[in-house]
Amino acid sequence: MWGDNIKDRKIIVVFLLVAITLACASVASAESRFLSSFNQQYDTSGTVLDSCDVCHSGPNGGSLDSYGRAYSGSGRNFASIEDLDSDGDGFTNIEEIEALTFPGDSSDYPEVTAVTISEPIVNETDTTANESVEEQDESEETEIEDMEEETEDVEVEEETEDMEEMNNETSSDAQSPGFEAIFAIAGILSVIYLNKRK
Repeated sequence: MWGDNIKDRKIIVVFLLVAITLACASVASAESRFLSSFNQQYDTSGTVLDSCDVCHSGPNGGSLDSYGRAYSGSGRNFASIEDLDSDGDGFTNIEEIEALTFPGDSSDYPEVTAVTISEPIVNETDTTANESVEEQDESEETEIEDMEEETEDVEVEEETEDMEEMNNETSSDAQSPGFEAIFAIAGILSVIYLNKRK
C-alpha cells in the first residue's frame, strides 16, 4: 500500500510539491502573457500600467478587480471592453488607459481640468434699446417682488394652519387626567382583595 513506509511518503510529498510548483508557474506565466498583451495593445510598457495591478487588486496580484473581471468575461478581448466603465468612476476604460490610470480602480481616474467659457462682450450704442431693456428689467423686478410677498403670505398662512391642526390633534389625542389612576386604583384593590382571600 502507498504510504506504508517512509520512502513512499517522501515520493508522495515530492510529487505534490512538483504539482503545486507547476500549477503556480502556469498561473504566473498566464498572468505575464496577459500583461504582455495589454502592453502591446495599448503601448504601456514601462509605464505605471505595466503591472499586474491593471487587472488585479491586492498584494502579489491578489484577486481580479472590476477591469480584470470584465476582461475575463469578454473572452479576453481588450477592445470589446474599452467603452465600458469597469470601475464606475465616470470614465471609460480606454479614457483611463490613455491617461495612464487604472481602469479597475475607482479612486484612480484621469485628472479633470476646468474649462472656462467666456461670453463675447456686446457693445450696444442704441440708447433707446437700452432704456426699454432697463424699463423691462424694472417691471420684471417689481413682478418678482410682488410674487415673493404673495409667497411669504401663503407660507405664513400654511404654517398657522399646520400649527392649529397640530394643536387640535394633540388635544384630541390626550386623555383626561386621572384616567390612568383609575386602573392603578383598580389594580391595588385587586391585590388587597387577593391578599385577604389567602
